[in-house]
Amino acid sequence: MDLESSRNINLRNTHKFKSFAVQIDYLIKFFQRFSELIFYNGCLISFFTDKKTFFLNTSLIDSSAQTFSEY
Repeated sequence: MDLESSRNINLRNTHKFKSFAVQIDYLIKFFQRFSELIFYNGCLISFFTDKKTFFLNTSLIDSSAQTFSEY
């Protein structure tokens, strides 16, 4: 394949891209549903170490879903 013919390929029409898009859509839905589960149950997920306590809220999960959906 020469340089000129590779410029004419539409990436969105390739099988690999379509497979990638399906996988990304799955991840987006997973993060969205996980965030909703935490929010609607009113649960606060906490992690304890010997020095500090960490709380997981949905802002990082929501941000991840939004980042994936920007492709």
